[in-house]
Amino acid sequence: MFNFDELKKVFNIQAKNIAYIGANEGQELESLINSFSNSQIYLFEPQVIPFGRLKEKYENLKNLHFYNFGLGSKENRMQLYINTNNNNMSSSVLKPKEHLRYHPNVKFDGTETIGIKKFSNLNINDVNFLNIDVQGYELEVLTGFEDYLLSVDYIICEVNRKELYKNCVLIGELDNYLKAYNFLRVKTKWFSKT
Repeated sequence: MFNFDELKKVFNIQAKNIAYIGANEGQELESLINSFSNSQIYLFEPQVIPFGRLKEKYENLKNLHFYNFGLGSKENRMQLYINTNNNNMSSSVLKPKEHLRYHPNVKFDGTETIGIKKFSNLNINDVNFLNIDVQGYELEVLTGFEDYLLSVDYIICEVNRKELYKNCVLIGELDNYLKAYNFLRVKTKWFSKT
């Protein structure tokens, strides 16, 4: 979990509006709301059960907007590999690979068909802060922003240095893509040595 207050101070983050992509049940949402109380927050969660819990818990807040689909580089429907024993937090449209070896206690026992849309087709403006947690699908999400990425100032994003999910983007590829939009990775925190 991120300490958004600390990040806000260290990097002088001025969030207009926030896209929280892969919001799950909103495990980081209260911290995000407390740190950026004047921002509109757009929550994207494609899984039915976590989305229902997220909306039930937070739908009374007027600055939150809920979307029950995932984001990607093209609009389609995809199969999601469901993680069933970890609040669905490791679920991905990419098939688990090294994840099975490094996290043997995390089980993938089901699938769910989800919708994927491009952010550039949603007519959501003034988002300058992205919080992305999509289990290896980060590059596809960012590609779907197209020119909207030019107005983004801050990105918090999970990264992989090993193929935890089949064909997931690795950190070097992600850095190269974002460099073309003048982004520079300024802080990295690894989950473990592996």
